[in-house]
Amino acid sequence: MIDISQLTSLVSAFRVETEKESISPETVGKLLQDILDLLATASSDTER
Repeated sequence: MIDISQLTSLVSAFRVETEKESISPETVGKLLQDILDLLATASSDTER
């Protein structure tokens, strides 16, 4: 099962970054990758 608190934290971090006047592509990529990594981990945990 996905740990919703971690996912919520990552989405909140993304929102904070996008509220700034500009956001670097690296920051967007890192936050999206962190979300994908969390989802992948949850998926493989479910399969076990």
